[in-house]
Amino acid sequence: MVDGLDKLDAHIGATALHLRCYNLLHRRWLEWSGGYQVAIEDTTLRGTKIHAAIAGKDLSEPPKEQDAILHFFLKPRGKANEVVFKPGQIELALVIGEMDYKLALEKREEAYEQTEDGVALHSKVCKLNLGP
Repeated sequence: MVDGLDKLDAHIGATALHLRCYNLLHRRWLEWSGGYQVAIEDTTLRGTKIHAAIAGKDLSEPPKEQDAILHFFLKPRGKANEVVFKPGQIELALVIGEMDYKLALEKREEAYEQTEDGVALHSKVCKLNLGP
């Protein structure tokens, strides 16, 4: 879990939100995976409680260009169940495919050495070509 997108506009579009989440996680992903690249086009942005796609690869319709997550913050209040905006936090997930995950694990194994207690240490590899 990563904290980091504070004070978002409640009317943000799905494409802009997807890009913000991708950019927030991209550097950490590259470090963890040993440099395995996953393009934004190969990811899906989802809520963690409501698993429907918000943006990305698995979205079956065009992304909402505004109010992509506003419904998470509209809550019924009072006896008349009037819908009001209530600020808060939501959890979003940037999802990759199973094949990308497997390939990232392979790349990670190449880039890192495991210690006996399971800690991943960056492997410093220098390849030399000797001979003619």
